[in-house]
Amino acid sequence: MKDRVSRISFAVFFLVLTFGVCLSPYASDAVQKLIPKQESQVKNVFTQSGADLYGRTLADYARAKPAEDTPEKAAPESTAKRAALLPVRLTTRVYRSLRSRFITLQEKVDASFGPEYDLEMPFLLSKKALDKAMGMNMTTSHMGVANDVMDWDDVVLGMDDGTLSFIMDDADVDVGLQKVVEFGKKMQSEGRDFLFFITPSKGQNISKTYKGVYRDYTAEKTKQLTDALAANSLCCVNYQDVIDTSGRPQADFFLRTDHHWLPQAALEANKVLVRTLNEQFGYSIDESVYDLSNYNVDYTSYDCLGTQGRKVTRVYAQSERLPLLTPKYPTDLDVYIYGKGVAHGETADVLTDQRRKDTPSSNKNSGIPYSYYGFGDKQLVQIRNNDVHDGKHVLILKTSFALPMLVFLPDIAEYIDVIDPRHFTGSVEKYIEMNDPQTILLICGTVVLYDPWNEEAGVPSFCNFD
Repeated sequence: MKDRVSRISFAVFFLVLTFGVCLSPYASDAVQKLIPKQESQVKNVFTQSGADLYGRTLADYARAKPAEDTPEKAAPESTAKRAALLPVRLTTRVYRSLRSRFITLQEKVDASFGPEYDLEMPFLLSKKALDKAMGMNMTTSHMGVANDVMDWDDVVLGMDDGTLSFIMDDADVDVGLQKVVEFGKKMQSEGRDFLFFITPSKGQNISKTYKGVYRDYTAEKTKQLTDALAANSLCCVNYQDVIDTSGRPQADFFLRTDHHWLPQAALEANKVLVRTLNEQFGYSIDESVYDLSNYNVDYTSYDCLGTQGRKVTRVYAQSERLPLLTPKYPTDLDVYIYGKGVAHGETADVLTDQRRKDTPSSNKNSGIPYSYYGFGDKQLVQIRNNDVHDGKHVLILKTSFALPMLVFLPDIAEYIDVIDPRHFTGSVEKYIEMNDPQTILLICGTVVLYDPWNEEAGVPSFCNFD
């Protein structure tokens, strides 16, 4: 009887609190006052600059667009159409407002009380109910997977080792594969070194580790890629081969609730990368620089969830902390980051976002702050290592997997440029023509061969090199 009264009392409390927040901004403000504000004491070393390290702007690398691609000005909506759409727009606005308030209150309760599931569960259910009402897909949870009920567009699997994983669909990679091969052959014809460093997928061995029920196609698609590169005499390293021969489980290389690998694993990958550069392209880089003993290892001061953990929520996933690595040895770098400007200093100051150590990007349950490394995925980053004078110039085309790698890669050359083709608004080939790097490195996974897709160009966004 006592338990029943307690449950009823809590339900009444939740309803009153929910409607109070939805209808009054003052309730939300009152909760906010309970939360101590965290102010970042990290000094901003960047100076805004319109030009990069080569004295150019992003506009200099712009793609030439044909005249016919210019969209015509849309005709204004008729009064009748506006009237017909008004109820839909108003309903959507109300749903978004309600959902926003639920999320805000949930975050504030989380920040104040920590991961108390009894407090969080009502907000979780309310938010998901609003998501469903708006037509949003529900993300698969552990329970959903266990009962074979899932949305294949957004699957999160709970592994036997306690980690979470995505899986790669059986997508058509032919277009992306052709673009990569054509690009690699063009780079070679211009006398440039070309290397595709294939990063691993957390779910690559899913058929072996999840009772053989759910199939991941990463291995199959990666073999297509490596076969195509080998057939065209293009150099590649499949890092999954290194993991498979290490004798260690796949989970040892990855964050538990995120699809990215651990920074320590990325540091190990740097050794394999520089060994390949030494053996294949005549570099003379000291591999021992990438021994973990040469780095300070710290952690975020707060708990967080990765991309997979946030999808199934802390009801099903246990939060974790991101390892934060910085070199123990001195460095002297000039750095340009699009959107931030230019800076001069040590790696920790100019290539890591020190604010993320103690301050989440939004709230205590925000995603894992992978943007600590390199300030996240940027269109363009340029690095000049003032301690290296070999005249070598390397261009890295990468995804977020390469973030913890590139932070410690300035030792490989005097000049390193980094482009994320998924976000770069210019032409990669034009950039190469203007700045003339000798070595082109692609550091990414097989998934870039099909996702995300660039509808306008008709190719995967990463493979849109023109």
